[in-house]
Amino acid sequence: MSSEADALPADLPSLKELLKALVKQRTELEQELKFNIDALKSTPAGLDEALIDRDGFPRADCDLFAVTRSRGRVACLRNDLKDLMKRAETIMHAIHKAAAMQPDDVASALPTSASLGDACESTQPAAHVDAAKDTVDPLVARYTAYDPFLTVSSVLPTSPAEEAGLLKDDFIVAWSGVTKQHPDAMAMISQITKRHENEELAVVIRRGGETRKLLITPKKWSGNGLLGCVLLRLKNQGTSS
Repeated sequence: MSSEADALPADLPSLKELLKALVKQRTELEQELKFNIDALKSTPAGLDEALIDRDGFPRADCDLFAVTRSRGRVACLRNDLKDLMKRAETIMHAIHKAAAMQPDDVASALPTSASLGDACESTQPAAHVDAAKDTVDPLVARYTAYDPFLTVSSVLPTSPAEEAGLLKDDFIVAWSGVTKQHPDAMAMISQITKRHENEELAVVIRRGGETRKLLITPKKWSGNGLLGCVLLRLKNQGTSS
């Protein structure tokens, strides 16, 4: 830690900028971590269930490649968050050391380790900092090269789908981790929607050639279903929610 601390700038403004960048990075890591955990929870294998059946054969009720990939990504993200928190602690020590010669009102406004929270355990996104406003969302970056597999046939007024910003003719690229790579995608989307009633789901869409992320909350409303939209497979097999 001492060698890392020695490499840090000594002035307070630069240290604060470094800490601000770490908070932004933490937010991005936590968003991707939550996305992968939600995707795993939507499968029968979950986060840690065996990938073979009782007879020792690969289970056939989920996409084993996707589950293995997501589990590996979750492990990497958790390790990255631990490393990030260690560096944040080092920077905060340096900040308080630099603030020792600053006026009391400056020192009292400094962050604490508790303000960053326990990033190693949490999967909830931290508050965004101003510097993150112009950056590309990590989920959007991840799925930009993916092909859509659903289209939005209709969106009912005042529905949860409309509240989330979903529009008719939007293309669905990923729905809480489900993509065209999942052979049972429609069934998985239905299960995820019901299982996460009143909880935000991340949906990656393509609109006018642009890939973007929406947050939709399945919930009971004045109409039918939990979403108030009709989704159609690009092969003309549809479902309404």
